[in-house]
Amino acid sequence: ELSASALQTINELWGEGVSDDGNNTISIFMNPPSKDEEFSGIEFMIPFMAAVLNSEMHADETASQIFASNNRTVFGMLSSEKKDKKNVWINYYAKFFPDLKNAGHTEAFSYYIQKSGSDEEVGAWLTEHEREVENMLSWVAGYHE
Repeated sequence: ELSASALQTINELWGEGVSDDGNNTISIFMNPPSKDEEFSGIEFMIPFMAAVLNSEMHADETASQIFASNNRTVFGMLSSEKKDKKNVWINYYAKFFPDLKNAGHTEAFSYYIQKSGSDEEVGAWLTEHEREVENMLSWVAGYHE
């Protein structure tokens, strides 16, 4: 139940600051980045990513495919975040997720963390790509060894 709630929160965050009036007009609302926020640069970019990924050029992609695309983009952006030895969030996430992406596990990770949802496509993808999921889980388990 907790993971389903976390997934819903992530999905809501991906759409935050973007509205589509249904007439090919997408509006973006954002606050300027703050120097004090750990991930302010990425937070600033999320509405732009959401607008592009929800546009007509991605109309043939499923919600799960767009979720994986969002993750791939953010994981790549994390590698450019400044590392601050005093900040555990930056030190861990700004290293782990780009490494996950560079290891080729973003898609398997993205589908795996969606498995608590009700999307049948996710279950089918996980079944069809069982080996990729196992490889990703092995990689994650061995990441800190």
